[in-house]
Amino acid sequence: MMDTKIKEIEKILQEHEYKLTKPRIKMIELFLETSDHLCPEEIYNKIKHDSISLPTVYRNILVFKDLGIIKETNINNENVYELNVFSEKRLHMHFHCKRCGQIIEYNNREIFNQMIKQQEYIEGQFGDIVENYSVVFDGICHSCRQEEEHHANINTR
Repeated sequence: MMDTKIKEIEKILQEHEYKLTKPRIKMIELFLETSDHLCPEEIYNKIKHDSISLPTVYRNILVFKDLGIIKETNINNENVYELNVFSEKRLHMHFHCKRCGQIIEYNNREIFNQMIKQQEYIEGQFGDIVENYSVVFDGICHSCRQEEEHHANINTR
């Protein structure tokens, strides 16, 4: 399965006159193996043992992003990346916890229905065509809130 996806990405690269180099293979494998949103330094830390430099990671991120292989999302003033080419997620919503840094993806039909209504309103009201969008909510996640409440209860005793 992974080999098939790598071959599909290789085809995309070749169509744009790029080669499937060892660093690109390692980065693609990493994106295929994880559903995490990765920053360049995280990508580098996971593949540097293969003698891949941080500048190489940054250059390949630009290539992959330009070709639609990965998608960039800015969360808390940091760009993170996830595989885009095989994704069926047209509507994309994230929650970023300002305490623990966790990124949660929302996959809820009711939320998506509300977003589609907003998209239809924007297209009808302004005549623009929305092809894709990403929403990032910032706040405190449920786990961190529970931890805060626990510490508050201990401190009031």
